[in-house]
Amino acid sequence: KNLYLTSIIRIHKISSQNKQSKFYQIPNKVQVTDLFFDNQNNGWVSSWSDGLYKLEQKKDTLFQVLKTENAKAITEAITEWSLGNKEYIIAGYSGYHLDGIIMVDKSTMDYKIFNLSTRVLSTFVDKDGNLWLGTAFKGILIVSHLQGKIESIPILSNKNDQSQSSGSIYTICETKDNFWLTKRYFHGIFKYDKNWKLIKEFGSFKVKNINQYNQIEDGYDYKLVGNLMYCTNDLGMFIIDNITHKRKQIFTPERAEVKLRNLVPINDSTWFIRSLYKGIYVFNPKTNVFK
Repeated sequence: KNLYLTSIIRIHKISSQNKQSKFYQIPNKVQVTDLFFDNQNNGWVSSWSDGLYKLEQKKDTLFQVLKTENAKAITEAITEWSLGNKEYIIAGYSGYHLDGIIMVDKSTMDYKIFNLSTRVLSTFVDKDGNLWLGTAFKGILIVSHLQGKIESIPILSNKNDQSQSSGSIYTICETKDNFWLTKRYFHGIFKYDKNWKLIKEFGSFKVKNINQYNQIEDGYDYKLVGNLMYCTNDLGMFIIDNITHKRKQIFTPERAEVKLRNLVPINDSTWFIRSLYKGIYVFNPKTNVFK
């Protein structure tokens, strides 16, 4: 297997055979927002204002999926979804006064754009095959894998304050008993039960970093190990006790804002974690130490 990494404007490929590297760059040098590999090992690349690209490993090429009139759009939050007997790539789409999703037929490469009147910031497919869309203003939209019917969950706060009903739902994580969400710009991490009752809101967290205090509000990627929920953030990692709800902050070695994002477990003692600014970090969840 080859290793693929994303930097702000490039995709880097490191060969598993000779360790040589190659990079791909979107023509207009715009920001890469997401990299997703489907079940056929093809890569899909979303961008900030240059549409959606497909990376075919067999041909080793990167090409634009969208036609000219749709190409200059923001795309993000890619996933793969089955509806009927067809497989699709789904991504958030924002362009030409339209916010919603783009749905690409993997077999024909034809696509449709659906206007949801809200930006889609996260996507998730549950164990039953339903598509979840985390939005900026409409809570969570769930699309049935059977009928394609959309159901809306407003995600209310404890005070039932409609102004706080959605936030910007940046990340969705499902565990056996709970849903965990990151509501960006609305102070962080939210834990719900399976009936969407808010169990705990983890607000702004003040931590001492060297000789100053930092406020940490947002989380990004989640991993539950036993009773501990790990959540990446800008300065390293939150560890949250799933029972007592106590949390602590684990810093990266430089104790700086490195913006940790995607968490990829390799084995029980090694996780790879992508940083927006500093490449890849290695974390040991047995010792809670960054290598």
